[in-house]
Amino acid sequence: MTRAGRFAPGLALLVGLAPAAGAQEAQAPAQPARPMQEMLRQHDQKLDELVAKMNAAQGEAKVDAIADVVNELVAQRKQMRQHRGAGTGMMRGPRARPPEPKPAE
Repeated sequence: MTRAGRFAPGLALLVGLAPAAGAQEAQAPAQPARPMQEMLRQHDQKLDELVAKMNAAQGEAKVDAIADVVNELVAQRKQMRQHRGAGTGMMRGPRARPPEPKPAE
């Protein structure tokens, strides 16, 4: 196969000669966003419930309610890190990573 023959499908996509394939690729990233949005909605709902209980609590029950909120925040953060790590990595790279924490002097 000639060099031009090997690159023809890719070139066709670049110049728009194969819109069906390009349309399918454009739709692919939209699908993972829905489960993520649903997960975030559920996280927000859970935190709203816990914060409402915390705000209504008094005395020792308030301390327990604060602990419940903190524990839920930690659990959600861990879940988000696991979910992010399971991604395809397309959006990750040197620019997408947060800066490394500097050691205390």
